[in-house]
Amino acid sequence: MEYKLSSRSIDRMIGLKPEPITLLELMIQRTPIDFAVDWMGGFRTANQQNKLFLDGSSTKDGFIKLSKHQSGEAFDFIPYINGKIDRSEYNYLIIIGVAFSCASELGLKIRSGLNWDQDQIFMKDQSFQDAPHIEILY
Repeated sequence: MEYKLSSRSIDRMIGLKPEPITLLELMIQRTPIDFAVDWMGGFRTANQQNKLFLDGSSTKDGFIKLSKHQSGEAFDFIPYINGKIDRSEYNYLIIIGVAFSCASELGLKIRSGLNWDQDQIFMKDQSFQDAPHIEILY
């Protein structure tokens, strides 16, 4: 089945740089699991980022430690199975695999919030798990 980005996802992509937008557009064409850009999953202001930091959803405070969301270089996605949100690690790993494949095809280097240190060990050695997060590395 082929999926497409919803108008809500497209709105949430406003402020992203061209590379993450191109990556998302290719990912949605290739994924076996539907996904959307999550709430506050695109560009964030310093105050929005700080709110996520204060509630424990991020390690970046938005003022001293900046998130890649603030520069338009990162996005968060949310998997859907049969039209319903399904946050299982399995779904995230499949979509992340698609993201890495698409990034390679586009000549982009990315990092996942499930493998911050990029050592090819997903989930097991991360002090802060951020399954929905993908960022472009320049």
